[in-house]
Formats: sequence, C-alpha cells, structure tokens
Amino acid sequence: MPKVSVIIPTYNRSQYICQAIDSVLMQIFTDYEIIIVDDGSTDDTREVLKKYGNTIQYLYQKNMGPPSAMNTGIRCSKGEYFVILGDDDVLMPNMLERQAAVLERNPDIAFVCSGTYFMDEHSQVYKTSDSGRYREKSFKSLLFDNFVWHLTVLIRRKISEEMGHLDESLLTNHDHDLWLRIAIKYKFEYTDAPLAKFRRHSGNFSKSLELHLRDHLTILDKKEVRGHLTWIEYMKYRAVNLYRFGLFYSRTGEYLKAARCYWLAILNFPWIGVYFWPYESNKMKFSMPYRFLKPYIAPFFYVLKFLLWKLGLIKISIQTDNLA
Repeated sequence: MPKVSVIIPTYNRSQYICQAIDSVLMQIFTDYEIIIVDDGSTDDTREVLKKYGNTIQYLYQKNMGPPSAMNTGIRCSKGEYFVILGDDDVLMPNMLERQAAVLERNPDIAFVCSGTYFMDEHSQVYKTSDSGRYREKSFKSLLFDNFVWHLTVLIRRKISEEMGHLDESLLTNHDHDLWLRIAIKYKFEYTDAPLAKFRRHSGNFSKSLELHLRDHLTILDKKEVRGHLTWIEYMKYRAVNLYRFGLFYSRTGEYLKAARCYWLAILNFPWIGVYFWPYESNKMKFSMPYRFLKPYIAPFFYVLKFLLWKLGLIKISIQTDNLA
C-alpha cells in the first residue's frame, strides 16, 4: 500500500498533463501512486496518457466538475496521505519528501502546505507566492486570506474522510472550504520553501468573478464556519470579501461592479478601510488616511472611469495576474 496518493483531476489539458505527471515521476520520495481522473475530456487526453502504461491509474467519468473529479480520486486512493495536483501544474522534486516528513514528525497536524512558484503558459517562472509561514496558522487567519495553495498540500486521508472531502456544490473555492472545515478542529503546518509551480494562463480565469464571490460568501454562511464567528466578525469577513472583489473587478475593467462591491462592503462594515489593509498601502508610509478613505472614494473614481470609457476618452486595461 503506497504512503502517498497523487491525484490529478483533468479536463481537456492534454498539452500540459504530461508535465504534471513527469514532475511526480521525478520525486525523490518514491512510495506513491498516481491517480488520473479524467472528468469527461473531449480532447486527446486518453491517447496522450497511454505511454505511461501501468505507471498511472486512469479513471474516466462523465463531466461533473473539478470537486467531483477530486473526490473520485480521493475515494479510489489507497495512500495514508494525498495531494491534489492540477493538471497544468508541477511539483518540485523534493515536495513529497519534505511534506511527508513534516506529517511523520507531527502526528497532531492534519495537513502541511507551502508556498509556490508562478509560471506562465510557456513554463517560465516569473514570481513566487507571498510566504504564509509568518501568518497565524488558524481558522480565522485562513478565513481572512486563503494562503494555502492546494497543489502544495499533503493531507491525511482519514481526516479528509472525516470532513466529507470536498463540497461538490461549490464550483470554485472548494479547496478553501475543506481547509477551513479542517482548521476549525485541527492544526496545520506551513513549510518554508516553494515546493510546486502553479501555472497561470487564460484557462485559469474561465469562471466568472461573480461565481467566485458567490462561493466565497456561501462558505462564510455555512453553519460550521459562521458558528465559530461573532456577529461583528461575520460582518467584517463579508466586507473583506466584497472589498477584495471590488479590487479584482477594477483590475478587469468592470468598474461599476467594483463600485458596487465597495459600497456593499461599507454597508456590511462601515470601517472596512481600517480593518482591511489594501495591497497598495504596503509601500506607503503614514497610510492610515488612505486606508480609511479608499472604500468611500474609490467607487466614485470607478464610476468616473466607466463614464470616460463609454465616451471613448480612455482605454481600459485588463490585469489577470493578481486575481484570486
């Protein structure tokens, strides 16, 4: 029986999936199994994978979405621990060795995660994620900001089973939901080096921001989550999500939706500017006035930019690099 199960759900990613599998085959740690769950691909994925023979377990199901494919792989896995690797991502050669060692040394933690590199569609690394090791490793810190990159997570299968695995009603953020439910009851750890490469390309953004925001708020409304928050904390976290998505909308040029999110954030928690530290203010000294006033001023600025764009006086630039 393998110690680790590497589960790779896939859908129409034949151009990338071999890189994902090869990164597992190059691991220093060798006590693993590889399970590919093909979620109804219509491209040549099945043909591409034939070269691996019995090195992988190939499972096919009709298209039911990522969380369903992940759960299929988890339920068919035999490892004591498992990791879910994206079909367009790769692991560093020491990932399984380092993460398995952490779980072996710390029987009281549910999972271990790390930072990740970001690479483009040509496999060129251009950025490293912000370190999570200095953050409080707790349910509330994770609720505020999901610093757990799923492709770096090695988790105890028995604990995932206890939690019911991934919520298949969530089309996005299903991994964040699982980490939160686990963090309510168990501890987790963060290792201090990027142990994977997350690929960013246009296919990453196929789901709308509306869907992401809806699922974020759905998770917040779950009784397991809301039951561990005071009323004021609940309103703060709603406001934080709305504020953050207002920023995302502004980066994609959807200024009216950005303004709406900012106004809703203020309605949920009028002092959101003090509570939430905007990314831009990290490099600004004496930024308290900016932090406080931004949620009130930015919506009018966004509406003005929208009007200028409609009049053809400005162009709108789209940024996807910093989206959730």
